[in-house]
Amino acid sequence: MPRKIRLDIEYDGTSYHGWQRQKNSSSIQQAVEEALERIIKEYRPVVAASRTDRGVHALNQVAHFWTSSDIPDLKLLFALNSALPKDIVVKNLKTANSDFHAMKKAHSKLYCYLIENGKFPTAHRRNISWWIPQKLNVENMKTGAREFIGEKDFKSLMTGRNHLKSTTKIIFNIEIEETNNIIRILIHGNGFLKQMVRAIVGTLVQIGMGKISPKDLNSILQSRERSKAGKNAPSKGLCLIKVFYEPRELKFETLSNLCRPANPLTFYH
Repeated sequence: MPRKIRLDIEYDGTSYHGWQRQKNSSSIQQAVEEALERIIKEYRPVVAASRTDRGVHALNQVAHFWTSSDIPDLKLLFALNSALPKDIVVKNLKTANSDFHAMKKAHSKLYCYLIENGKFPTAHRRNISWWIPQKLNVENMKTGAREFIGEKDFKSLMTGRNHLKSTTKIIFNIEIEETNNIIRILIHGNGFLKQMVRAIVGTLVQIGMGKISPKDLNSILQSRERSKAGKNAPSKGLCLIKVFYEPRELKFETLSNLCRPANPLTFYH
């Protein structure tokens, strides 16, 4: 009897053109589907909670697929990891309820963006951070971040043409932390437009450089023009930290608390 399987996946997106299958480029989805097909002897499309862009990473991407295979969950987990490239790891695999949907049932997502803000970059973070040698004014960035919080029209932070019925999203909270020349920008929202998180970060960096004033953000959002906001931050600094499936009230929580009891943000310290 067919069953639905949930996957929790970690990956280094450096070598891939994003999650979604591409005609002439490698993708995370393709790698997972091909490994899965070799094991269960049938092609099954794998649906993810977030279609991460080229070069974007994930600590806890969530996906699902249907299968008629009777291979037990634990055995399938080990087999799948043995068939996957080393930069993709399935952390958990289990049979889910038939009504579970990785994308449609997601209530919110938490992203982390890393910025190296020292005179020199660090070698071991070169693929997961954006090096900016100019000293950023983090307090001004925090002031600007507050302007993004709430239910707002984020069209001015969306890349590409608008085919959506609405460009309104809810940002529950943004936290900015600075430790030893590492700036972490944590963004928690109910959903994001195309490359919206990178646009938020790029705009905050412009504020940190003094090129945009925090007071200008309201007018930038109201303009609904992409050219008014900052350029997209490089994709390599962005990581999908967690996808939440439990309904949450519209209140501003500490983002580290959202990740308990197992706090994946420690990976980025």
